[in-house]
Amino acid sequence: MKRLIERLGVPLSIFVLVAVVAGLVHAVSQASLQRTVIVVLINIVLVVGLYVFTGNSGVYSFGHPAFAMLGAYVGGLLVMSTELKEVQVPDAPDFLRAIEVSPVLAVLIAGLVAALVAIPIAIPLSRIGGLSAGLATVAMLLSMNVIASEWTDVTRGRRALSSIPTETTLASALFWVFIVLLLAGLHQTSSSGRQLRASRDDEIAAAASGVRTPLLRGRAFVLSAFVTGVGGALFGMFLGSVSPSVFYLDYTFIVIAMLVVGGAHSLTGAVLGAAVIGILQGVPAPRRGRQPVGARHPVSSRVGEHRTRRPPDRHPRPAASGPEWRSRAPMVALAPEFGIGGKVRDHPTKDQLLEPRPKLLHRPPHRARQGEGMAVTKIEIATSNERLSSPVAMDDYVVASQEG
Repeated sequence: MKRLIERLGVPLSIFVLVAVVAGLVHAVSQASLQRTVIVVLINIVLVVGLYVFTGNSGVYSFGHPAFAMLGAYVGGLLVMSTELKEVQVPDAPDFLRAIEVSPVLAVLIAGLVAALVAIPIAIPLSRIGGLSAGLATVAMLLSMNVIASEWTDVTRGRRALSSIPTETTLASALFWVFIVLLLAGLHQTSSSGRQLRASRDDEIAAAASGVRTPLLRGRAFVLSAFVTGVGGALFGMFLGSVSPSVFYLDYTFIVIAMLVVGGAHSLTGAVLGAAVIGILQGVPAPRRGRQPVGARHPVSSRVGEHRTRRPPDRHPRPAASGPEWRSRAPMVALAPEFGIGGKVRDHPTKDQLLEPRPKLLHRPPHRARQGEGMAVTKIEIATSNERLSSPVAMDDYVVASQEG
C-alpha cells in the first residue's frame, strides 16, 4: 500500500492542482474563458498520451493525432442518436447506425479502438528508432488522414461529421484527466516503464542488461494510443464536429510543442506545457485600429522631386448621363484626362470621349497597390495627333513623356 501511494503521489498532486485551478477559473470567468479551460484539460489528456510513449522511450512520434482523429470519429458516431445517423451517415454499416451509448462509454470504446489499431503499427515501429521512427509516424498520420478523407460512408470525408452532441463538460474533462494521469504515473513507475526509460538514456547498455526494448516500446505505444484516442473523443464531443483537417500536421506540431516546452521527460512538465500553451492560445489577440496603407508601409518613391500621390479631382461630374453616354464611358482610366487604364475617379466629358483614345506603348514592370510607395518607370502615352508633354500623376502610375 505504501509503495502504491509513493507511485501515485506525483500524479495525484498534479491532478489536485489542475482541478483546483480549473475549477476556480471556470467559476469566476466568462463563457469564452470557460471553454478555454476545457480545451486546456483536453490538451493535457492529448499531451500526456504523447508523453507515455515519447517521454519514456525518447522516440518522437509525429503521428499521434491520427489516434486522436480515430477516437473523435468513433466517439462521435457512438454518442450520436440513431435518427441523426440516418441523416449524417446513411450508408454506414447497420451495426454502427443502430448503436448508441453514453458519453463515458463512448470515450472508453474510442480509446480501446485506437489501441487496437495501434497494435499492428507498434510491431514494426518498436524495432526502429530516431529519425526513422519519426518518419514512419508521419507516414502513419498521412495514411490515416487519407483514409478518413476518402471513407465518406462513415466519416463523410472532407464535409466533416457534424451534429455530434457536445457532451464534454468541465466535470467529464477533469474525470478523464484524472484517469490518464493515473495511467501515466503507474506506467512510468512500473518495472517496464523504468526499463524503457533506461533504454532511452542508453539503449546499448540497456540491451546488454537484458532489457527488451522493442517489446517495451510496443507496450508504451499501445497505451499511448489509448490515452490519445480518449483525448480525441473528448475533443470531438467538445467541438460538435470532426474533420480530417483538424487532426493534421498543424495540430501535430502544437502537441509536440506542448510536450517540449514543459519538458519531454517529465509528467509534470507535460502537464505544465499543455497548460501554458493552451492558455496562450485562448488569450484573444489585442485589437489594433485600422490604419491607412501608408502607415503600415511607410515607403514612398520619387521621380526627380515628385512624390507619387493621389491626384486632385480635375473635372466636374457631367450633369447629364444617359444610357448612350454611359455605354461609351470607359470602365477604368489611366488619368482623368484621357479615360483609359487605372481606376475611375472622374467621369470624362462628352468632348473627351470623342477625342482619339490614347494608346499605351510601354507599361511599368511593377504595379503597386493604391496608397503604397511604388517604383516608377518612364512610359509613353501617344495619340494619333500628338504626344503628351507633362508628367501625369495617377493612383497606379506616373506617366512622363517628352513632347514629340
